[in-house]
Amino acid sequence: MGVKLDMNGLFKVVDGEVERALKEAESASARRFKESERLIYCTRCLAAGLRPWSLGVCRKCGGLVKRVDEEYFKRLRDLLEDFSKTAKGFLADALPALSEAWALKNYAVAVKPEDPKAGVDILFDKHSHLRVYYDDLEMETRVLVYLDSLEPKGLEAVLRIVDVARRHGLHGKAWADSRGCTVPADKMEEAGFKKGLASDWVLEW
Repeated sequence: MGVKLDMNGLFKVVDGEVERALKEAESASARRFKESERLIYCTRCLAAGLRPWSLGVCRKCGGLVKRVDEEYFKRLRDLLEDFSKTAKGFLADALPALSEAWALKNYAVAVKPEDPKAGVDILFDKHSHLRVYYDDLEMETRVLVYLDSLEPKGLEAVLRIVDVARRHGLHGKAWADSRGCTVPADKMEEAGFKKGLASDWVLEW
């Protein structure tokens, strides 16, 4: 049987981490301004750095770069607050399905505005985890389900989580280690999984 996470506690951590990251970004930028006048950011993906990028173009996504200004902090706040809202809405609907198949062990929250990146990991079943994160290259919140082992009951839960993600407008990937998968191949294929790297089962949506 699974267990219920303290959802309110988790969501407070997510919100608190967003605020901490924003304060850290603002204070770090203030320090850097004193050290250098070359602090710049990408106007497309918001990646920030000290060194000038050739031709004024971001090395990560090809967007135009400019000096850090008030617009940067406003967009960063909007991005992270939107991530927080999206992640909490998805998890509120996804975790009940997850906890019916597995015992949810713990969670980890990491928000790194310097990339910027944000992520919430729900840990279960050895190294398995459900992750909702901000992909700074795709510039959208995405979902990853990694499964160290997978049984028929777990497959049902995964498909419910995928359905929840789709209803929330989130793209993502479910990745099952073939060494720990006891679901017959025809059932995996029927569910939409395909053989990927190292013959692991992968479902993308």
